[in-house]
Amino acid sequence: SGGRDRNRGPRYFAAAAARWSEKAARNEEIRRRRRAGESLASIAADFDLHVTRICQICKQTNQAAELAAATK
Repeated sequence: SGGRDRNRGPRYFAAAAARWSEKAARNEEIRRRRRAGESLASIAADFDLHVTRICQICKQTNQAAELAAATK
C-alpha cells in the first residue's frame, strides 16, 4: 500500500486521521466499559460490533500494559 499512498492528497490523510481519532475514542470507551464489568455482548450490541472484535480491542490494551510493565 506504500506506493498507492504517494498519489493520495492531504484531504485523504486528514480524513484518515479523523477516522483513526474517532476509532481511538470509541476503543477507549469500550475498554472503560469492559473494565467496569459490562458484558461483552452488551458492549458489542451498543457499538454494532462483533463480540470477537470487542475482545480484540480489550486484548490490545492488555498487551500494551504488559509491554510497558516489562520495560520498567
